Amino acid sequence: MINSLGPGRGNVPDGYEIVDTPFPLRFWDWSPSQAKEFFEWFVTNIPTRLAILTRTLNVARSRGGADSLRLDESPASFVALGRWLADNASERPVTVAEMLHYERLPEMESIGITDPTTVDDAKTLSLCFDAGIYLAETLRHRHPHLSWTYVREPKNAFDYNCPVLDGFRELGRLDGYQVVQVTVGTREDDCDVGSEFLRVFTVWDAYASPIR
Repeated sequence: MINSLGPGRGNVPDGYEIVDTPFPLRFWDWSPSQAKEFFEWFVTNIPTRLAILTRTLNVARSRGGADSLRLDESPASFVALGRWLADNASERPVTVAEMLHYERLPEMESIGITDPTTVDDAKTLSLCFDAGIYLAETLRHRHPHLSWTYVREPKNAFDYNCPVLDGFRELGRLDGYQVVQVTVGTREDDCDVGSEFLRVFTVWDAYASPIR
């Protein structure tokens, strides 16, 4: 069965439920009304998605996973979660529609994606989706001036129609889903995804702090 995140499930971790979004996550194709509906669904489902990820990590810890593999908003949690994500990530062949989309986004090359033949499968995208929520919500709890919104313009923006956390200094806004996708993708370069995820959190945390 193909859900809203596309084909490919890989080995789904015990206790986990792949998110099924109101529309396929082809953000660039959405109408304004779809973007608004998705954003409202997204904000409403934040507690549910974090609860599912928490339950899954509880199972992983009970089976020998790192003790820091928990959503307690600590620096250690990003290291443990990043490594767990890397261990559970898998890919599928790219579709023609996705290839055409990548060709319209020259900035893809700037983040290391060139002529892709494979992409993350539905399970991996779902894990990135939930981990992106965790990253953003941790930052929002630490910096109450940050708030959820979605990007309405320009249409060629990398995060067009995406839910984002807004209110950062120079960096502007955080699309947690896509940031985590890129972070997990560093596994292909033999990077320690846990250390990279912590670095990402640290950078965004610094830019969320008011200028003194």
